[in-house]
Amino acid sequence: MNALLRPCQILFWFVCALPALTACSVIPANSPVAKPALVQTPVFAGNSAVDGSQDGWWRVAYHLRWEEGEEPSWHMDALIAHQVVKPILEQVGGEIKIWRFHRRAVRDASGHRFSFLFYCSNTTAKKLYHLLEHNDIVAALKRQGMIERLSFSDINTNKQPGIGDTSDKAWSVVLQQAWPYFVMGVSQTWLALIDKVEEKKRVDEALHTTDQVARYKESNDQVTKLWEQQGGHAFLHHLNALFGYQALFVYERKRARY
Repeated sequence: MNALLRPCQILFWFVCALPALTACSVIPANSPVAKPALVQTPVFAGNSAVDGSQDGWWRVAYHLRWEEGEEPSWHMDALIAHQVVKPILEQVGGEIKIWRFHRRAVRDASGHRFSFLFYCSNTTAKKLYHLLEHNDIVAALKRQGMIERLSFSDINTNKQPGIGDTSDKAWSVVLQQAWPYFVMGVSQTWLALIDKVEEKKRVDEALHTTDQVARYKESNDQVTKLWEQQGGHAFLHHLNALFGYQALFVYERKRARY
C-alpha cells in the first residue's frame, strides 16, 4: 500500500495477509470457490496426544524457485492456491475447521515459501497431505523446477492442538484465539479475488504449464492492483468500522508493509 502513515495513530488497520498466489496437464477453469461452512463454537484448547480424532494445526509448504537477483515469483502462490488448494477445499473442506495461507520470501534456508495451514483431525490431515503432494499440477511444477520441494509438519506429533497456537505469542491470549478466524476470512477473500479475475478470462483447456504460469502472473498483478487502488476503502475502512472507528497505534513514519 502506498499511503503515508502518521507516526502515532491512524484510523486504519492494514490487513496483514493480503499483499504482494502441468508438463502438459489440463487444468480445469472457472470452477467456483468453495463456500466455507459456518464457523462453529471455537475450541480453544487441546492436548498433544495424537489419535485420529485429535484436532490440531498442520502445515504443507511449497518451497519455490527464487533466482538470485530476481524478485520472488509471487504469482506462483496464486497458481498453487487456485489450481491445487481450491479444488481440494471443494473436495474435503467440510472436514477442516479453520484454514489459512501464509506467504513469505526471505533470503534464508526457507526462501520463497507458500504455506497452507489447516486445523483439523489427524485423520483429515493425512488425507490432505496426500492430496496436496500427489497432485498432477504439483508434479509438473516440480519437474520444471518451479517447485523445489515440499515440507510438512510432523503428522505423528500434534504440537499445536490449540486454536491460537499459530498466532503471534506477543499478542494477548484472547487475540491469539480469535485471530485465526480473521485470517481465514482474509485468505478466502484473496482466493476469491484470484478466482473472479480468472473467471473473466477465456481459457484454453490445453494450456501447458508455462502458459498457466504466465496467465497467473497477469492475474496476480490484477489482484495486486485491486489491493493497491481499492483496498484502503474495501478492507481498511470497513475493518476500522467494525471496531467503531477507534484509533490504533502504528509505529511507522512513512510507507508501511506488514
